[in-house]
Amino acid sequence: MGIKRRAMFNPKFKHSRPDRWQKGQNMLNTKSNSETIETIKQKASEDNTTDTSDIVEEMIQEMEELVSTIQVPTYNVTELKKKRKAELLQIAETLNCEVTIKNTKTQIIKAIEKQSA
Repeated sequence: MGIKRRAMFNPKFKHSRPDRWQKGQNMLNTKSNSETIETIKQKASEDNTTDTSDIVEEMIQEMEELVSTIQVPTYNVTELKKKRKAELLQIAETLNCEVTIKNTKTQIIKAIEKQSA
């Protein structure tokens, strides 16, 4: 069982659980978002942190390279027509196609073609 949060705010716990009551008061008396952002910026300028924009650009380039190297398998229509509906559903699931069991075999084939094109 966890600690009830209302104990942190209720004044009747001020004397019986002073630590928890103080935590609740600190939570209630928090600064606004703009003040916290300013304090974070001041701490960052004091720490002389590096500029993260270069790191982010490098990560974006790496992700683009990874995405370009991923090859989506292409399927021939005649191959797909020979497969069973359950196999087609598995292929569609791996390609993240929006198909269900209720779809017909031709609808599933069209979805796979659309996704792999």
